[in-house]
Amino acid sequence: MSEKQVIYDIILRAGPISRKDISTKYGKRPATVTRITNKLLEQNLVCSRGKDILPKGRAKELLSVNPEAFYVLGIHVVSGGVRGAVVASGGKVVSCSEMALQWGGDREVFLEALREAVRKILISANKDGISISGIGLALPGEVDHNAGRLVQAAVILPGLTEVPCREYLENCFKLPAAVDHD
Repeated sequence: MSEKQVIYDIILRAGPISRKDISTKYGKRPATVTRITNKLLEQNLVCSRGKDILPKGRAKELLSVNPEAFYVLGIHVVSGGVRGAVVASGGKVVSCSEMALQWGGDREVFLEALREAVRKILISANKDGISISGIGLALPGEVDHNAGRLVQAAVILPGLTEVPCREYLENCFKLPAAVDHD
């Protein structure tokens, strides 16, 4: 994980938080914290939440995650269907949906059914003015998350092996995708 991601995660979990507190509490060099938080501010991933009023000294600027900087689509394959959620960068679930997944035991049919489910949710998000930045897919069974593929499906998806889910989704939707075990 990059230092930028580490500091973003600290702000997400502990925010609003000052640069000084990030440096002190988490053992990060002040110059590194300032450089990275300035980049996060420029990218609109974090925002200023005012000043921490102190009895003495200079007030510290408080930073928190911009709760609407980006949106992601989370898909969970479950028995007989998929559950989808559009989630804002601050963690708020914007919309949820469930739909049946007809796949009949065939890898290509499974991927096509998955594509159709994702497509429907993306269309719905787009109608609401939401632009999706990435897709996360949770699958039952053995998953190689580095390669983004389903190695061996669980009982609810019998017969599926070596399914290149991340590559398929990225090619279909031109969005980054992550795949992991549910």
